[in-house]
Amino acid sequence: MESRCEKLRFPHGAFTLCYGRDIDALVRTEAGQHDRAIELLVEVADRGHRYGFDEWVMVAASGEAAARAIASVAAGESDSATLQTHIQTMTAVVEAWRAAGIKAFLGWYEGALVRVLTAAGMNDAARERVELARQVADETGWRIYDAELLRLRAHTSDDPDARHTDLRAAMDLAQTQGALIYELRAAADDFELIGEPARAALMDALGRFPSAQTWPELARVRALLGEAAGCAAGPRPSSKLLRTDHAIIFRVA
Repeated sequence: MESRCEKLRFPHGAFTLCYGRDIDALVRTEAGQHDRAIELLVEVADRGHRYGFDEWVMVAASGEAAARAIASVAAGESDSATLQTHIQTMTAVVEAWRAAGIKAFLGWYEGALVRVLTAAGMNDAARERVELARQVADETGWRIYDAELLRLRAHTSDDPDARHTDLRAAMDLAQTQGALIYELRAAADDFELIGEPARAALMDALGRFPSAQTWPELARVRALLGEAAGCAAGPRPSSKLLRTDHAIIFRVA
């Protein structure tokens, strides 16, 4: 992408490089590489200011807000003031994009807001945001984040049956879309929820990854399966499971 951008005349090369950097930052945010994501978004903002690309300045600010919000949740921060700051910021972000009529990636920003609302215990508000995001997907046909939204909705419910239903729906949709990481993520959550009845679906998703794949979510899945196998084998020294909350890869036909 960089090589291609170097060959394009201004503004095409500079504009496309901002786009590429933003997608890189989005993936790194979901991979838990939040510091690197923020570095990339600062670069996008700098280029936007330098070349007068106002849209990219807004995109960079929005992406940085999402990266910081997701990082806070992933780190397990529970301070009410911190979470409220992220909620206010992400609410401003999604409402700004709605007002601008630019909705292609709105579901991703809404997803970041849903995460912090859920972390703050505001489950009703989180579910409302999921439904707003899904309505936009219905309007635009831009459904690359729908499976993840269903998974996030599952975590807003205290009813195990409702959670399981949403997680199964997330898995089925992700499989239909070829979104293997979303499928794996929902399957792992379902395995944590109901245990052995969900093992086959989790193993199926895991088995479709290349053996050399190093996506961070795989470590969580292997730890889950290893811990479950250890419990089945009998008592063993306790181990602390590191939970992560990241993964996004999507395919657009």
